[in-house]
Amino acid sequence: PHTVFLDRYKEFMACYKDGIVSSLPEKILQRFDAACKLLNLKERESKLIKPFATFGFDLFYAGTVKSHYGAYIGIPTNYLYDNEGQIDKKNIKLQTEPIKWSSPEGELLSKSLILDEDEQIYGIAHCILMTRNHQRFLNGIYASGTIFGTYILGHFINKQMQLHSRPFFFRGVLYGILGLFGFGLWALMKDATQVYYEGAADDALGDISPEMANAGVRFYSKIMEKNIALRRITKKDNYSTEGDICYTIRMKSFPYTARKALLEEKLKTGRHTNEEPK
Repeated sequence: PHTVFLDRYKEFMACYKDGIVSSLPEKILQRFDAACKLLNLKERESKLIKPFATFGFDLFYAGTVKSHYGAYIGIPTNYLYDNEGQIDKKNIKLQTEPIKWSSPEGELLSKSLILDEDEQIYGIAHCILMTRNHQRFLNGIYASGTIFGTYILGHFINKQMQLHSRPFFFRGVLYGILGLFGFGLWALMKDATQVYYEGAADDALGDISPEMANAGVRFYSKIMEKNIALRRITKKDNYSTEGDICYTIRMKSFPYTARKALLEEKLKTGRHTNEEPK
């Protein structure tokens, strides 16, 4: 989906109104351009990265500038809001249920959806950096490598233990164990790569200037507030009490609390190199 079927993926994630993909207002396009300038993108990269309107309240990115297919950055609906009065509260629902905006959690959600210009630029810039790394190619290598490695290992064990001459039950147990091992290894490498690159992107943005690091702190604070509000509204443990995403076993992303702490540490120590993010 991040190369050949990238456009189909983008169409699936796009925000539609009356059957037509919603367009982004000029102010959002200007902030997107500001994020590109902040990162000193090369001319080729600027042409390969395109913004579009996506549904929901979370940024989205797909593709990579390392491929000629390019990348897309999805701008969520709340980026269009300048104040709480512009929130379309009547039509925003959670699992078809209306939100009680007058409740404490409703008010917290409403406030968390409004991001100022610097906070929006930070979020967009972070997504752009995530499309400039080699994550997509590494994920492909992990998948093919674990499948091939698991197959070779299974073939070797079958031959050494002569399992083909024994009941299928023994081979079935072996295949099950190898399958779980292969999946676990793939998930570990994929998640570790995701966490590493997300942290690296925050580290690079925090090094640009104290203002950008501060914008990042505010950006993650509002994401965490949104998640806390959603946890209280839905009464489900999809998010922790601090606003991090809860995973059963895996850790598919760098925790927001850790990202915020990283940027706060930069502000305290004054570690800003003003280097161009790579």
